[in-house]
Amino acid sequence: MIPVERLKESEKLASLGRMLSGAAHEINNPLTGVVGNLDILLRSRDIEGPVRERLERVQKEAHRIIALVRNLLKVAHRDTGKRTRVDLHHALREAVALRQHDFSAAGLELRLEASPLPLRLQGNEQELQQVFLNILNNAYDALKEGAREPVLTVRTALEDDQAVVIFEDGGPGLKDPKKVFDHFYTTKEIGKGTGLGLSITHAIVQSHRGRITAENRAEGGARFKLWFPLTTGESAASLAALPPQNRPQAVSLTAAILVVEDEPAILELQLAILGSTGATTVGVPTGSEAVALLERRDFDLIVSDVKLPGGVSGEDLFRWIEKHRPTLLRRVLFVTGDSASESTRAFLEKSGARCLMKPFSVEDYVTVVREAFDALRSAA
Repeated sequence: MIPVERLKESEKLASLGRMLSGAAHEINNPLTGVVGNLDILLRSRDIEGPVRERLERVQKEAHRIIALVRNLLKVAHRDTGKRTRVDLHHALREAVALRQHDFSAAGLELRLEASPLPLRLQGNEQELQQVFLNILNNAYDALKEGAREPVLTVRTALEDDQAVVIFEDGGPGLKDPKKVFDHFYTTKEIGKGTGLGLSITHAIVQSHRGRITAENRAEGGARFKLWFPLTTGESAASLAALPPQNRPQAVSLTAAILVVEDEPAILELQLAILGSTGATTVGVPTGSEAVALLERRDFDLIVSDVKLPGGVSGEDLFRWIEKHRPTLLRRVLFVTGDSASESTRAFLEKSGARCLMKPFSVEDYVTVVREAFDALRSAA
């Protein structure tokens, strides 16, 4: 790529990063209310049967939205995502199931030929599903354009202790395999493609310490091949089934906590979560109201958003505490949906304060608050 083209791409990515920063914040706030309230509902033993199944389905789709936002941020290398032990076959089957009907309705065939060996790796299941969906979507579009053989075959295998996923289609092939992972590269008509799908795919695979290639098959059609390292210290043949997730144990928290959050639904959600732990809470929507309270009394923890209306942001609140109530500075915990903003990240890193990114689950929220409170008691 010549310097001028590289400069243009850098400018595009910078603009995209700024746009995504604002979009992520606006999406993450309402999504926090959705995910958190679903968690609370699903913890109730009174909800069973079809209603529980439907709520769990909604919860699953909400987590897909979270993954989509994070994956968009990866284009500008601004987000990493949580890593857990993942069943690759499960993530792949979920992605295939989402597009199976579309393939069949269009007269196309989607085959999955999975290895009998369990393939487990450290990763993010939603991100991996997005990788598979992006490739499935591209193959679907290619096969609809015109196919020598209207079939997409997805195979998995074990190669040198690496999980391998291969996508092979009978479509027209790739016009330029070397460019398919470039940002903004697309062969689709204007309005039908952003040129970001495979760029995002490449970024996610790399963040999983994996590798992806694209090529045209000699017999026609395209082939995408992905490699992922298996869980450290384990071979595929010895990996056991993933343990089911247990419901979190009830947590008791005898603390006075101030919550500063301008979104009413998220403020109410946090107060409800903390109330369930036994904590005494006070909630305010602005930094100025928080300052007024802190001038009169102490709190064991101060949980605040970073972006706040009314002229006193979370950063301003932190600086006020640093100057006027320095003994409370270590009690500040930030909760924010502004995960992509460079200024927010720089402030959080410099402050040294704990931070929880929106959207969060009830378990994540309680864990971070508990850890912050325990750390303060240990230091006392």
